[in-house]
Amino acid sequence: MNAYYTDEARASGEPTPRPKALVIGSGFGGLAAAIRLSVMGYEVQVLEQLDGPGGRAYVFAQDGYTFDAGPTIITAPFLLEELWALCGRRLQDDVDLRLMEPFYRIRLTTVAFLTTTPTTNKWSAKSRHLTRATLRVFGVWLRWLSVAAASVLRAWARLRLIGSWT
Repeated sequence: MNAYYTDEARASGEPTPRPKALVIGSGFGGLAAAIRLSVMGYEVQVLEQLDGPGGRAYVFAQDGYTFDAGPTIITAPFLLEELWALCGRRLQDDVDLRLMEPFYRIRLTTVAFLTTTPTTNKWSAKSRHLTRATLRVFGVWLRWLSVAAASVLRAWARLRLIGSWT
């Protein structure tokens, strides 16, 4: 799909110059932007300061060892599935994502930690050493986090609406 390839240009048979876009950074966000722009018909160039793509998901090697500098958990795989679909492919044909249990763990001390699982999407405390005040503060943080997540999802929905006119 090329948002700038008009019916008149298509009828004339003459090639229409593609608009150009420059994306700075090849992390998840930069690559996602480049894919979306390309699907919209832009000629896209991606600039990256490192020797390979990845941003926070970069992998580097030193002294014969390979280090994964990126995310160990993908919390929104549906966003990756959407990008693959834009390219006419299926994510599961190229990437093996596996469910992690627990999904996330925050260590408060050597014996106290909070965990969540993707199936329950609820946090649980695992320690008799956690005080009620600590749990109360954590509850406030979780409420803030849910409000923030809702705001992000609303903004994402608006961006999709804006992108639908192209």
